[in-house]
Amino acid sequence: MVSQHVAGGQLAVEVRNEFEVPATAVLVGTSDTAFGSADVLLGAREGRAVGAGQIAEVKFANSGGGEARVLAGVFEDGSTEGEAQWVNQLLAARQQVYSQLPMALSLLRNGNVQNSSAATVAYWFHQWQDRWMAADPTRTMAVPLTAEMYLERAGDKPATAPAEDLIKLFEGLSAKLAASKPSL
Repeated sequence: MVSQHVAGGQLAVEVRNEFEVPATAVLVGTSDTAFGSADVLLGAREGRAVGAGQIAEVKFANSGGGEARVLAGVFEDGSTEGEAQWVNQLLAARQQVYSQLPMALSLLRNGNVQNSSAATVAYWFHQWQDRWMAADPTRTMAVPLTAEMYLERAGDKPATAPAEDLIKLFEGLSAKLAASKPSL
């Protein structure tokens, strides 16, 4: 760990990759219940791996407790560092996103998208999220939430163009996750 500071109710922790292999994900925490991660495959650092000696920033809710420490890391070659529960936390986040992509792509490729406003298609994603939250109110699903927010920005305009943008984004993400190491 390089440094930590509190800003806006969040703990911002800077960590240095002390390994020769670029890191693709890191999990940092102050306790078993206060932690956060940065995963380049899920958008952190604009998708750039953390090379040897480079620094990554991880932010999470400040619980007011203690010194942050690195709990786990995943590296480009598929190797991992840290206790199994924390490594699994990182891999589970990737798996969760990967498993949401087929449904998102199916909704975006639906023939009705061409005849619908972006706000209507955004609502489809909102309904998907609501159904999951009914079963688990603590669960936020990144893929439908991202699609909903992106489509909402287009409002009553036709959904075709934003849907095509999301299809490209989600297909690229799916390919990256499918090729990631360790494999999902």
